[in-house]
Amino acid sequence: IVPIILHGTIEIMPKGSLWVHSGTVDVHLLEPVSTTGVDYDHRETLMKTVRARMADAMRDLYGVEALPEMATRLPSSVEIVSSETQPTETR
Repeated sequence: IVPIILHGTIEIMPKGSLWVHSGTVDVHLLEPVSTTGVDYDHRETLMKTVRARMADAMRDLYGVEALPEMATRLPSSVEIVSSETQPTETR
C-alpha cells in the first residue's frame, strides 16, 4: 500500500464552494506499507498503520493534526464537537 497525502485542496475548492480556484496542491507519496503476511483478521491494524503514517506526515510537513481516528469512520448522524469531547448524536 502506498499512502498518498494531499495538501492545499481546501484552498482551491473550499467546502461548499461550487468553484475551483487556482492554486497549488502538494501531493506526497509516502513509503509503502507492506502487506506481506497480513490477513483479513489483521486489516484493522494495517489500516491504523497506514493512517498513522499519513497523519505523521501531515503533522511533520504542515503542522496539521489529524482528526481523532473515530471521526473518519462515524456515521453522518454523529458529530464531533471538539477533540476533547465524546461524539454526540444529532437529531
